[in-house]
Amino acid sequence: MLMSDNIKPPREIDSCRDAEEIGKVLQLAVREALKMHKCLGNPIAAWRNGKVVIVPPEEIEIPPEPFAYRDESNLDAW
Repeated sequence: MLMSDNIKPPREIDSCRDAEEIGKVLQLAVREALKMHKCLGNPIAAWRNGKVVIVPPEEIEIPPEPFAYRDESNLDAW
């Protein structure tokens, strides 16, 4: 048996039906990236008042969880 025999293909994404779930996953990914930058002391680039600005790590604001209940059981489908 080849190792590739155990790998299932990802499910097809319906961008209209899955839009809310996709948005939540993206919000979570951004939140985690901001936390990591802040923790490691790395600045981020942000768009403010029509310009790109560099935000120092001490000024990075971490948004709240994008949704109260995290159902990670479905994330492996991605």
